[in-house]
Formats: sequence, structure tokens, C-alpha cells
Amino acid sequence: MLNKAGFEVVLLGYETSHSLVLKKLIDDFQVKTVFDVGANEGQFGNMLRQLGYCNKIVSFEPLSKAWNSLKENSKNDTAWMVAKRAALGNQEGTIEINVSENSQSSSILAMEKSHKSAAPESEYVSVEQTEITTLDNFIEMNSEILSESMMLKIDTQGYEMNVLMGAEKVLEKIKIVELELSFIELYTGQQLYKEMVEYMEKRQFVLWSVFPVFCDKDTGRMLQADAIFVKQV
Repeated sequence: MLNKAGFEVVLLGYETSHSLVLKKLIDDFQVKTVFDVGANEGQFGNMLRQLGYCNKIVSFEPLSKAWNSLKENSKNDTAWMVAKRAALGNQEGTIEINVSENSQSSSILAMEKSHKSAAPESEYVSVEQTEITTLDNFIEMNSEILSESMMLKIDTQGYEMNVLMGAEKVLEKIKIVELELSFIELYTGQQLYKEMVEYMEKRQFVLWSVFPVFCDKDTGRMLQADAIFVKQV
């Protein structure tokens, strides 16, 4: 009956629950700082709080409307820092970001037809200009936020490699990285899953868990997944 209604009941476990895996890793590594790159309105930060994580969150968001909501949603949390509105990448200056109708699909990169076809609601509707900096430069100016055990989460819609390239110094101190892997080119010029995994492996990170986040509704093909990487010790 549930299947006919479009529901499926599954037993929560590490195979099925992104949250459970994340909580275990954060607890095991005793994470004290989480860098939330591409925070949107604070969904990831709120999930961390629901998991019981009470230490420092540092969020970055380039879209003006989402950044204002992020500030509002985090204002009563003294351990949640929202950085000045800016994109993170591997350069300094200003840049244009394409604003998606659903906000979360917004990207600095142009969107491919494959993405529009699978999710018409992701169409770009406007363009904003924003500052862009690197995570390494931000941390150099705010060294007090560093801690012994840190996590980096990146959700930048195809721009993940650029963020990593601008975080080479801090990546040496990071224990856990979560980022999106794309299996086809959804954004023009983005690096696909093989390149991303190879890049992380060269920096002593192993692929720990993968959870689907975006599939083609017509074909059932997985297009994008959240991947968690853990530093080898």
C-alpha cells in the first residue's frame, strides 16, 4: 500500500542515512569547526544542530536573498558565524553568479541542457554580481576560527573544484570533506566524479559514503550525489 502511494519504509542505517554517517564522523573526529560553503539559507547548518553538533559553524553564501535569510536563521546561534556575502573559489575580485528559480541550483557556471531537462524549475532567472575570495585567504584573515579538528562542506553547483583549489592550505588540516559529485556535465566546464575523487585521493582523502541527491525523473539515472571523504590517518 505504501509503495503504491509513492512511499517506501526503510530501516535507518549507515547505508541509507546521510545524517547518521555525518553524525558518527563528526563525533568520532570530535569536530570543532565546520566550514559551510554554499550555505544557501542555512539548511546544512540547521541539520548539524539537529544532529546535536553544537560547536562552530562558519557559513559562506553569495546570493543576496539567500544570504539575508541565512543571517536571519542563524542570528540566535552564537556559535554560527556568517561570513560577509561572497562566493568562494580560487581567485580574488568580483564575479557574476547565475540565479536559479529554485535558488539552490544557482551557479557561477552556465547550466547545461541536461540539467534543465531533468529539472525545469532550475532555470536561471537573473544574474547577480558578488565578491569572490578563497577559503585560504579568508582563514588567513580570521585565523582564530581554526581548530584541531575541522570539516569542510561544499555545495557550489559545479564549482567545487575551484573552491578546493582555493583551500589547499586549510585542506591539509581538514578531517572530513563533503561535496557534490556529478556523473554527467550539469554545468559547463565542471569536473566530473572521477576527477574529483582523484583530486581528493591525491590529498590523502578516501571516499567514505555516497548519497544520491539528483536523479532524472524520466530515466531514473543518478545525476548528482553528496559524497563524504575522510582524511587517512
